[in-house]
Amino acid sequence: LGASWMARGRHGLAGVVFALGWFKPQLFAIVPLMLVARRQWRALGTFVATSAVLAVASLAIASARGFAAWRALLASHAYRDWIVGVIGWKMQSLPALARVLVPSPMASLAAVVGTLIGVGFALFVCVSAFRAPRTPEPNEEFEWWAMACLAALVASPHLFLYALVLAAFPC
Repeated sequence: LGASWMARGRHGLAGVVFALGWFKPQLFAIVPLMLVARRQWRALGTFVATSAVLAVASLAIASARGFAAWRALLASHAYRDWIVGVIGWKMQSLPALARVLVPSPMASLAAVVGTLIGVGFALFVCVSAFRAPRTPEPNEEFEWWAMACLAALVASPHLFLYALVLAAFPC
């Protein structure tokens, strides 16, 4: 929806919708980079404002202690053993593929290398979007967001099968 509104020139609303993506930060971290690369300042402003409102609301609901507990869970051995070890086969990204292709003792290093390659691709997309001539063509704007979406899918260190619904957009 955000990409569609960007292509239609409804940048303020697109920024609001993109900010809702913080529930999956590994997939939406590219959004502010693309907004800067495409020089979409109104969308960036509403993205930042909506993100701030969501952060304050989340902090009010969960409290600082809730965030600390969440962060501790993500760093725990139990989480890593369950997500990476038991159900890691459901992950569908370059870091996950790299982790599966190497012997277990090298899996962490392979995941880091896969992530770095994916992030490199995402940065390439952002730099290319920045260097591209700006035209008012809606299709061109839509294509840039499709490329950003693909870059996020490739680079994500945590992309489960159900999140592949995001691939429908660039396809």
